[in-house]
Amino acid sequence: MANITRVFTPANIFISPADLYFNLAAPASSLVPTADNQCLVLDASGQPSSATGFHAGLVEAPTMPTITEKANEIHADQSESPIDVGLQSIEAEIDCNVKELNLSRLQTFLSSAGLSVYTALAASQAWQIGGQLDASISQMTVTAIATRRDVAGKFAYWMLYKAILTAPIQMVFSRAKEHVYKLKFKGFMDPTRVLGDEVMQICRQK
Repeated sequence: MANITRVFTPANIFISPADLYFNLAAPASSLVPTADNQCLVLDASGQPSSATGFHAGLVEAPTMPTITEKANEIHADQSESPIDVGLQSIEAEIDCNVKELNLSRLQTFLSSAGLSVYTALAASQAWQIGGQLDASISQMTVTAIATRRDVAGKFAYWMLYKAILTAPIQMVFSRAKEHVYKLKFKGFMDPTRVLGDEVMQICRQK
């Protein structure tokens, strides 16, 4: 029997702040990308090429993409431990801490365009909330892009294809610390995409 060789690759240890983008156009769907255009196109500064979307501004660490696999354990009276297991679900989300107070961006975080109205006036910004009569929800893409420390001009990103805000937009006023919006975006399956490419894409440029 062959021995398994120890391999240590410090370059695979990732450390970097992330930039947040919302409503970017998702790359073309494929089970296995066959060309780089089936991944997000980034320039030399890590800024995405997209006809839609916006940058969320300054954030506070940590930005946390999370993948959670849930399983159903199968028990029997004859055993004190589970005897088998079946897949229940897989979920993905991105948790982030946005620092800038920008009402037009905060409106975009809400899960329905009909739930609020943002207006830029000559001397003020106004954000009015409430009044939607139906149950419709609009999903958005949520993308975290971080710089690779080991290769200049290369990046890694995590993109949820269809996400909604699942945490409150809470405003806290304090003398001791600047305000931070702690937001949680949960990804949902996009059935228009190829099976196996329906929830999230993670890409590490080389």
